[in-house]
Amino acid sequence: MRVREMRTDLADMEAAARVRTAGWRNTYRDLVPQSFLDGLDPERTARSWLRDGPARTHLVAEDGGAVVGWACLGAPGDADAGPGDTELYALYALPERIGTGVGGALTREVLRRANAKAADAPDAGLLVWVVAANAAGRGYYERVGFRADGRSGSFTVEGTEVTELRYRLPLPA
Repeated sequence: MRVREMRTDLADMEAAARVRTAGWRNTYRDLVPQSFLDGLDPERTARSWLRDGPARTHLVAEDGGAVVGWACLGAPGDADAGPGDTELYALYALPERIGTGVGGALTREVLRRANAKAADAPDAGLLVWVVAANAAGRGYYERVGFRADGRSGSFTVEGTEVTELRYRLPLPA
């Protein structure tokens, strides 16, 4: 297993976007409308990443040259985030690769990068928003050491309100 930054060529971006799409369809089945999940388009997602620029870092996990996992991190969007904080926007493995170390490999690299950013920032943390009804996701982050920090929010998907909880992992971790 190798973790690296996603290249900005469309083929690499589409491979990562396929992981994201499969992850959403697996994770959020029964949590958001199926019509939304069915409409996810990896090619459109990959093209949208071209606009991210340096503000976000996309990582991929490869096994045997195939992209099997994807993570995205960057500056937090929350007003109460500190200068050394990093936000993990997403972390997904192909559904058939869940439990095989893909998430762990990506998480270790995310932590390495977040710790480097937080080296001179006391009280820095790694933040992640997790859908409240996503028990498996919440369990994963709790096993890694994240704890819910009391913040919650919501977003709407095709008329369905989805509640999220913010988790925080103190750095260095």
